[in-house]
Amino acid sequence: MSMKERLDDKGTSGGAKSGMAKSRFKPYPKYKDSGIDWLGEIPEHWDLRRMKYISCIQPGKSKLRKLGDIEVSFIPMEYIGEFGTINSSETRQLNDVYEGYTFFEEGDILVAKITPCFENFKGAIARNLRNGIGFGTTELYVIRPSPNVHADFLAYMTYAAHFRQIGKVEMKGTAGQQRVPIEFIENFPCVLPPYSEQKEISDFLKRETKRIDDLVNAKQRLIELLKEKRAALINQAVTKGLDPNVPMKDSGIDWLGEIPEHWDVSKLKLLATVVTSNVDKKSYEGEQEVKLCNYTDVYNYEYITPDLDFMQATASPVEINKFKLREGDVLVTKDSEDWRDIAVPAFVSAMDDEDILCGYHLAILRPKQSIVDGEFLFRSLSSSSINYQFRLSATGITRYGLSKYWLDNSLILRPPFEEQNEIADFLREKTEEIEKLIEKIKNGLRRLKEYRSALITAAVTGKIDVRGE
Repeated sequence: MSMKERLDDKGTSGGAKSGMAKSRFKPYPKYKDSGIDWLGEIPEHWDLRRMKYISCIQPGKSKLRKLGDIEVSFIPMEYIGEFGTINSSETRQLNDVYEGYTFFEEGDILVAKITPCFENFKGAIARNLRNGIGFGTTELYVIRPSPNVHADFLAYMTYAAHFRQIGKVEMKGTAGQQRVPIEFIENFPCVLPPYSEQKEISDFLKRETKRIDDLVNAKQRLIELLKEKRAALINQAVTKGLDPNVPMKDSGIDWLGEIPEHWDVSKLKLLATVVTSNVDKKSYEGEQEVKLCNYTDVYNYEYITPDLDFMQATASPVEINKFKLREGDVLVTKDSEDWRDIAVPAFVSAMDDEDILCGYHLAILRPKQSIVDGEFLFRSLSSSSINYQFRLSATGITRYGLSKYWLDNSLILRPPFEEQNEIADFLREKTEEIEKLIEKIKNGLRRLKEYRSALITAAVTGKIDVRGE
């Protein structure tokens, strides 16, 4: 199977997306065959060279020895963003990073080699380095352009869709640890216009991608504002109610302030049975096969339903009886590496006869009938005012945990049962409206990012002529 067929088979050749970019711009006057199936024709006056002939890949660092123990920039993977963003503010002493890290200099091009960073377009030009020198994660390839190659142009080539798509096909290694081999970088065919044209294309892409990025940032900010509105709506409803004119009283609790006069403050153990799970992810011979609702399921989904992709595991009859999920249960995260992720709730909105169990690092809050509505309890735990007490109660150093004692004795506001139902229904309707708006904006974001990638690809492969733009 040819490279083009392999790309097309995976649905990543990018032809349709390139058409989006080509529609606004004219092609070059004359083209020639590149001799490469997936690349097709290139402008007649452009050259075709392998990456290793127009750059130095993974340059050596022996010359640094004579510099002494100077301060240098240190850039971990999380400081490298998509399509060229980079944070070079952190510094280390040269002696501390000389061994065990990747070396680069001012103006070098950095490309993430490991999945999913590579596919997510992580890469940048190393800029604003302390003393012109940087070190970073070993999961980087460093490309140092030759004098006749414009660094920005070559960087844009590594941001192009075809570079990432073909690299993904060529990855080697076990699942979750796959990496782009250095041979892919070395032998990648680069189309190269004259230096002045490289600069012109780079300047054009800087302007256009900035315009796109400004739109992306505006949409991302709008999503954040909608999330803030959603959080405020939940907090208001579960701590103050839906009637703005209802008489209020002092709750007697500093972090709660005033609450509706007819509401009570109760300990969670009076409203629900708290069950902390110890079912691990392993499978044991002789036990019954079950599905396991884990930390990530609760963290990623507000509503737990049987159609989620749960992990397969095994459990004993005692564990099944104790930890099997029921419709109306509320689940919370009770352990996390980050205290901000403590007591993240989810609501078991539907369940069937399958054995779906609550996994380790989670707790089940099983509402007592006619005392507390499960969905209202879930929304209460989503409230910043209510949830704050759990984060304060979590203990640990490298990993935080919330004990059953603190769960049992946490404070929850309790309106009359019918009012709880009204609040739960109101919040379900309003949050669904906000989620639909957020999803619509996210779709627009995806289209903008696709267009940015297509535009870069079309420009650096000569499919569009942006000279004079």
